[in-house]
Amino acid sequence: MSEAVRHYELAIELQPGNARIHLNFGATLAELKFFHAAEAAYLRALQVDPTLPGTWCNLGALQAQNFRDEDAETNLRKALALDPEHVSAHYALACLLLRKGQYREGWYHLEFRNWYHPAKERLRCSRWRGEALRDRSVLVMCEAGFADMIQFCRYVTVLREQGAAHVDVLSHPDMKALLQSLDGVGDVFGMNDDNVGSDWDYWVPVMSLPHYLGTRVDNIPVTLPYLQAPADKLAFWRQEIDRLAPRPGLRVGLAWRGNPAFENDAQRSLPSLKLLELL
Repeated sequence: MSEAVRHYELAIELQPGNARIHLNFGATLAELKFFHAAEAAYLRALQVDPTLPGTWCNLGALQAQNFRDEDAETNLRKALALDPEHVSAHYALACLLLRKGQYREGWYHLEFRNWYHPAKERLRCSRWRGEALRDRSVLVMCEAGFADMIQFCRYVTVLREQGAAHVDVLSHPDMKALLQSLDGVGDVFGMNDDNVGSDWDYWVPVMSLPHYLGTRVDNIPVTLPYLQAPADKLAFWRQEIDRLAPRPGLRVGLAWRGNPAFENDAQRSLPSLKLLELL
């Protein structure tokens, strides 16, 4: 990365009027967590060419990451004014608005994400966008990571309450047993199963369900618990916890590391538990 920075600085020296070089340099600096320098690079790019939506988007996303919400929202909306179909700007604005509890508009902007497109090529039914569900069958498709699926799978039950006759789930393979405990769920397929066909009226990405079902802060489905761990897993981990932490009293588990293949894992995982020794 240090070599990349050196090359960007050389490129800027050779072409100071090239806005895209400043933009890309800013993205590299942001990745290195040199946030002030990244913002300065984005501002230089805007001085050269204020019409690039990617610069406004990157600047807004950087400001949102640092909880400068008002500036972030202003700049993300400038990106969308220049390019109403800018996927990254929609997604960054969605995350910002949802964090602020502005669900109606936040869910709308989240609909511009496109990461589930490869999986939908396997399906030959229509995508559900809020149509009546009476006597219809629906396939809810997983997206993003395990935690996202655990958060949003609760809407399977809501679809049944809306009149769907049958709701199946296309899942991460390792989550099949857990998701089979959902109230009202039909079959749970793994993404790598060969028997996923086209016997449904609709398919829908799981994170689109709050949008089409009109979820707001005051009507989030909160019937708890909506998932149950398999009995054999419960028995195994009770035994393991008793073995590892036999002391009486409250025992707290800490999730300190996620999937390293996740693109944002560095923002959520600790490199070592030793960082917590002082606590």
